[in-house]
Amino acid sequence: MKLIFTIFISFLQVIFLYGQKTCEAELSFTTLQKKPHGLVTDGNLFWVAGQIRDTFTSPGIISIHGGCGNLFETFFPGGDSSINISTLELQKDTLWGVAEQARKLYKMDKMTGSIYNTFELPSNYPDDPNNSGIAFDGTNLWNIEYASFIQNTEISFLYKINPVNGVLLETIEVPLVSLLSIEIINGKMLGISRNIKELYEINLATGEPNYLSDWCLEHSYEMSYHANIGLFGISGNISSGGTRSVNRIIGLEETLGLDLSLQKQQLNIYPNPTTDFIRMETTLFCEGTVHIFNALGQTLITERFQGNIFEKNIESLPSGSYYFLLESKDSRLVEKFIKV
Repeated sequence: MKLIFTIFISFLQVIFLYGQKTCEAELSFTTLQKKPHGLVTDGNLFWVAGQIRDTFTSPGIISIHGGCGNLFETFFPGGDSSINISTLELQKDTLWGVAEQARKLYKMDKMTGSIYNTFELPSNYPDDPNNSGIAFDGTNLWNIEYASFIQNTEISFLYKINPVNGVLLETIEVPLVSLLSIEIINGKMLGISRNIKELYEINLATGEPNYLSDWCLEHSYEMSYHANIGLFGISGNISSGGTRSVNRIIGLEETLGLDLSLQKQQLNIYPNPTTDFIRMETTLFCEGTVHIFNALGQTLITERFQGNIFEKNIESLPSGSYYFLLESKDSRLVEKFIKV
C-alpha cells in the first residue's frame, strides 16, 4: 500500500512539474534581417546579426535597435558584405562576432563595425566547421562549436579563448547535439540545444550538461542577458519556423536564479538641471503618455510618445521644480527635474 501511495505521489509530481509553464517568449520587436541569428544587448540597445535576404548565401549585416525595436544603425563588419556573422558578444565598447563557417572571430567597434582584429578559431570538425555561440566571462571569451546530426556525433566543443591574442586556452567536450547558443549568467555557463529546444547549465570542469528547462523559441540561434532588462532570445531562419523576432524570455527567473528587483524600470531625464529642453529615455516602455507638472501638481504638458526617447522644448516654462510623469498601460514612473 505504501509503495502504491509513493508511486501515486511521484506521478502527481511529474504532472505538476511538466504542467507548469517554465518558458514563455514575449515578442519585443521584429528585426531588420530576413534571417537573423546573432543577438546581444547592453541593457539599452540591441545588436542583431543576420542575412539581409532569406538565404544563407546572401550578405550579412549587423543592425542596432533601441529597446522598442527602433533602428539606429546598420553596417557590414569592416564594410565587407562577404563577412557573415553568426553570433555576437559585448565587452564594454567592443563587439565580438563569430563567422561560423569561416572559423573567424572579429573584434569590432560596437557602433561602426570597424574591425580592430581578426582571430582564427579552433575546430574539431575542420571539414564542416560549426563555430557558433560566444560568451564573455569577464576575463576570457568562450566559443561553442556545435555537433550536428549530420556529423553523426553528440560531442560539441567549448573553447576558452584569450581575447587579447586569440590564443586557445582550454577545450571542453560537451555531450550535446546542436548546442548553438551560450551565455554566462551569474557565473554559470548556459547553453541552448537548438534542435531539441532545451536549456542546459554546463559544468565547466567536466563539460557535463544539466537540463534546466525546455526552451520556448523555434529555431533559436542565440540568447542574451542583462540584469536591467532580463533574458532575451532570437528566433531566426524563417524556413525552419523562425519569425525574425527578438523576444523577452519570461518564466525562467527562479530556475536561473535571476533577481527581478535588478530589472529597474528606468526613467532617465537629462539634462537636469536644464534651461531649454528636457529629454526622456526609458528602457522598458515603448509607448505611453508623458505629463509634465509643477510643484503644485498642476499639469502643464501632456503628450503621447512612441519609442524609448522623448524630447520637449520647455523654454517657456518659468524657473523652478517640475515633475516628469510617464504612464504606460501597466506602469507609472515619476522623475523630478529643475528648470533654471
